[in-house]
Amino acid sequence: MGFKADLHTHTTHSDGWLSVESLLRRAILQQVDVLSITDHDTVSGFIEAEKVNTKYGLKLVPGIELSAQYIEFEVHVLGYYFDTNNKQITEYTETLKIDRLQRCNRIVDKLKAEGVDISLDEVKAECKGEIIGRPHIAKALIKKKIAKNFSHAFRSFLGNNAASYEKKYFISPTDAVKMIHDAGGIAVLAHPGNFDDNTLSIILQENFDAIEAIHPSHSTPQQQKLINICKEKGIPYSGGSDFHGGNATDRGYIGLYFLNKKEFSDIESLKKM
Repeated sequence: MGFKADLHTHTTHSDGWLSVESLLRRAILQQVDVLSITDHDTVSGFIEAEKVNTKYGLKLVPGIELSAQYIEFEVHVLGYYFDTNNKQITEYTETLKIDRLQRCNRIVDKLKAEGVDISLDEVKAECKGEIIGRPHIAKALIKKKIAKNFSHAFRSFLGNNAASYEKKYFISPTDAVKMIHDAGGIAVLAHPGNFDDNTLSIILQENFDAIEAIHPSHSTPQQQKLINICKEKGIPYSGGSDFHGGNATDRGYIGLYFLNKKEFSDIESLKKM
């Protein structure tokens, strides 16, 4: 039986569709040996997983996915093996909770002004974790049959070009990497396959410990290109399913996108704590 380490998954603590326990069960069903819950801007999913995992015995890696921005590009930074009780991380996630709620409120107000029958309470009912966001508004729109599915919800109501769009608070990639390093962790550039060469080279000037090469959004040539960049830089590559569970395709990703034992060992060797 092959070894599988999935270092990129999400739960209902951010924008995933599965509870922590359901995700652990799904991972075991797909014969995953090592799992990292990398919810957006929160560690509450990992903290819950540590308690629930006593029943399952998976190897868990502390994780988070921080949202950063470089010019107009959204840059996601994965953090692993950091102190989940770190003061700066805790304060940052609390700030994000408040910002995301305020942003949702503004989006809902704009939707209502456009004649969409939606309330903040209905959106809150779709949020099972600490961080509320556009995916929860989408779920509320789908439940009320205002939107047919996620694609329709974002295309017609919530996308970056929609009338209801509201910018969210971002930190810089430099600050994201530094926050993870200051908490004793390792910083990994997430799913960079869609950046053009020039943008990628600029972003990679940050002090990343690794690059996520294995990802569902990466074609085989993109994956190999990123692996080659890692070799040139003398750093390991990471990978995972980026599992959210919100559509039929995504549900099949867990167990298909993973690191083998050698690849995971290379990432684990960076551990500072």
